Amino acid sequence: KFPLVSDFMSACGDIVSVIALLCGAAAAFFIYRKESVPPSDKLFSNKLNIPAVVILGITGCLGIDILISIISELTGLSAAEGAGEALTSGQIIILALKAVVLAPIAEEITFRGLCFGRIMAMRSREREREKEFGPSFFLAAVVSSLLFGIYHLDVLQGIYAFFCGIIMCFVYHKFQNLWASGIFHAAANALMLILSATGALNGIPVWGFALIMAGCFAVSAVILIKMVKSN
Repeated sequence: KFPLVSDFMSACGDIVSVIALLCGAAAAFFIYRKESVPPSDKLFSNKLNIPAVVILGITGCLGIDILISIISELTGLSAAEGAGEALTSGQIIILALKAVVLAPIAEEITFRGLCFGRIMAMRSREREREKEFGPSFFLAAVVSSLLFGIYHLDVLQGIYAFFCGIIMCFVYHKFQNLWASGIFHAAANALMLILSATGALNGIPVWGFALIMAGCFAVSAVILIKMVKSN
């Protein structure tokens, strides 16, 4: 019985930490709300946009996760133990609430809405002479994603978060709406939670992982190209 109590208390501690981040991010968001760009309705103007964002979240982050796993095997690095234990504990409902709802809301407000948004706002003059995805976008995406990676306090998780953060900046910037990057983030976290809890990818040979990774990156590339070309 005691391990279950320990797992529950650990999961509750995670919830408290995310709620604290959510409250802080919300407070900061309201402070800067007058300077924020009003959310666009482009995400909802086409019924295929949301499914595309969900698929991009699943394929993009799964491909990156497999690539990070390969890097881990080659370098001998391993992710922090706490992350794996949290995802496989018995408190799946609490963990799902944290990973799929609270964390995406808090982190999107903080890293895409504030960090990325503020850098873009500071370069408003330069952006007038640039394309949609010009130097200002790449600067803001790299800086905010680097902070997002450091926030995870683990080398491999940080690398994963950095590259996922770049894509989330793209999605947020394309649709000018935090719902877009939030949906992407929630879909990616939901997939990682399911795979970790079920062990669905366990036992797959290296060549199988390589094929899955290639397929994920191919699908992601097609979606990204179509998004860039769309109005």
